[in-house]
Amino acid sequence: MSLALSLVPLLAAGQLGVVTLDINQASEISIGADDCGTSKTGTWTVAFTGYACSSLSLWVTQGDCGDAIATGDLKIADIAQSAINANRSQSSTVSIAIDKLPAFAAAAADGGAVCGSAGVEVDHKFCAAVSVYTDLTCFTKSTVRATTPVTIHYDTKAPGAPSVSAEALDSAAAVTVSYDSDTESLDVQARIQGEEEFVTLGQLASPNTNKTIDGLENGVTYEVQAIAYDSVGNASEASAIATVTPRKSSGFWESCVAAGCNNGGCSTTPAALGLATLAAMLLLRRRVRR
Repeated sequence: MSLALSLVPLLAAGQLGVVTLDINQASEISIGADDCGTSKTGTWTVAFTGYACSSLSLWVTQGDCGDAIATGDLKIADIAQSAINANRSQSSTVSIAIDKLPAFAAAAADGGAVCGSAGVEVDHKFCAAVSVYTDLTCFTKSTVRATTPVTIHYDTKAPGAPSVSAEALDSAAAVTVSYDSDTESLDVQARIQGEEEFVTLGQLASPNTNKTIDGLENGVTYEVQAIAYDSVGNASEASAIATVTPRKSSGFWESCVAAGCNNGGCSTTPAALGLATLAAMLLLRRRVRR
């Protein structure tokens, strides 16, 4: 069963028709600079109990969808009245050129930002409307609009720079990253202090904030930073650098001696050994890798 036919049961008593829209099978899409020069596929579907009294208009606007295309909107297509009435339950596709969206056309005319300019964040709506009537003279008619216009979210505005802290472990470092709500993923990078190039050691996907970096050398100071990315791949400035110097963790006996164990082998009294063991365990617990 086609999508158009599946909409027929949704028509309530007295309702003349339903128009639905999507772009790439979604009601909202996010795009960025890499999408400039490309087109997105929009799908329209109609299911009518009445008859079309006008063409089905499809357009994109920077504001809210009205009952008809307005000045400054991008006209996508007009599906002829006769074609709609010939098949009152049907579906088809249209092409939407990203670099011709209304915000870019207006900006270009004013010498402003065009598609691909950095630091731009703007929403558009993919709209549809058609007049439908119940009598053959179009005397009684009403406008049927798309039930849910599709949001086209264009974003070349980078997320805010994250912040990083790092805790020393044995041959490793525990890194914690904080970031803003636009962040979808994070690259964690490190280098030996004094070197020029950072190496990406792994990626965190929001909402994760912690990563353990293994394979480091004890006694060597490392610099750690993170870069945030939003849903369309815009990259933030790098975070401020955090420094960390991994250190060797004491083994059980070293911790026991540091806690006051009597290094006298079997001559250690049971009571003294019990207290020393407890103290060593507490010290070790503080060194457990998170």
